[in-house]
Amino acid sequence: MSSRGVPVNFDWHDYLELANELCDQTKTSELSDALLRSAISRAYFAIFCLARDYLVDKEGYTVTKKDSHTDVINQFKGKNNNDKQKIYISLTRLREDRKKADYYNIVKGLNKLATSVMIGAAKTIEILDSL
Repeated sequence: MSSRGVPVNFDWHDYLELANELCDQTKTSELSDALLRSAISRAYFAIFCLARDYLVDKEGYTVTKKDSHTDVINQFKGKNNNDKQKIYISLTRLREDRKKADYYNIVKGLNKLATSVMIGAAKTIEILDSL
């Protein structure tokens, strides 16, 4: 909602900005693992929601509740478009990284993983924004 109480579309790019801010906070916080895990999760959801909205707005995709993550990701699979194939690969990788961050008790190399996720997510958003 806007400050006037009027509903507005959320800008999913903001989730990646938040993810980057969470990563930056690890330098001064004792909650660094939680911050990095949250950053990885927010980065994935930024890409997922932007990809979903692209499909809805540009390709007439209809969102279903049954495992929409797999369905959205697979909409980019096997396309003759190189950029869409890159989105498929990135979403697949980011989803697996998000699952590690959200569900695993131990994630080896969490700092390195978070850095990789932030870079990959930024590149994927550039591709999505260019379609």
